Amino acid sequence: MQFETGFDFERAVFGLCSSGDRLLGKFKGGRADFSEAVKAFIARSRIIHPSTKIGEALYLQMVREFDRLGVGHEGLVFLPSVDTEIDLFHGADGVVFHPLFFPRLVLVDAFNIRPTVLLRLRETWIDSFNGKIYSWKHFLSDLFLFKKGKSKWRRDNKEALEQEALGKGFVIRPKDFRQLAEYGRRKNEFILTPIDACTYEGRRLFAKLVVGYLCEIANEPDHENTALLSH
Repeated sequence: MQFETGFDFERAVFGLCSSGDRLLGKFKGGRADFSEAVKAFIARSRIIHPSTKIGEALYLQMVREFDRLGVGHEGLVFLPSVDTEIDLFHGADGVVFHPLFFPRLVLVDAFNIRPTVLLRLRETWIDSFNGKIYSWKHFLSDLFLFKKGKSKWRRDNKEALEQEALGKGFVIRPKDFRQLAEYGRRKNEFILTPIDACTYEGRRLFAKLVVGYLCEIANEPDHENTALLSH
């Protein structure tokens, strides 16, 4: 499935989309404390997954994966955080929370990218990879850097891009948007693309990665003493 804009993709997955620049005005007054913002957000939520077919399908796939691993899914929620303070200050369109793994959780950032472009980028990153095995973790990190770098470049070149759209000039694109990213992916941050959201195999792999991460960090020795995601 292909979406015209990122707003269309957000709406298809989460049932709502960002208000863009107006989001800044909604939470004027400084950066929200992440721990308190997330705890308050989860506490006031009255749903367990987005009201969309895609959102529900992603949630049910996570349920199946937890059950397959014998962990149990009781208390699992997949909440849309689009257009909230969590979206504005921490770049998360969705939050995956399971009480068994508190204080750890997963942040989901929707990225509307054409499947053909995504596959071509992955091949490029594999070819330039210096290690022995290019894993899905490497891919997620590269995709995160690409998305953040491209977003920064678009912000920095907003006026020039608007002129280009009017046929007045041409803007040269960087060879590698990853190099423009201001910070790398944290382990709990996952990028969701149309391939992940709109195909059964994509949802299955996405759920395996998310659930696998939560089960993996549960065995870390400092798990119980770690504050809720220091951002």
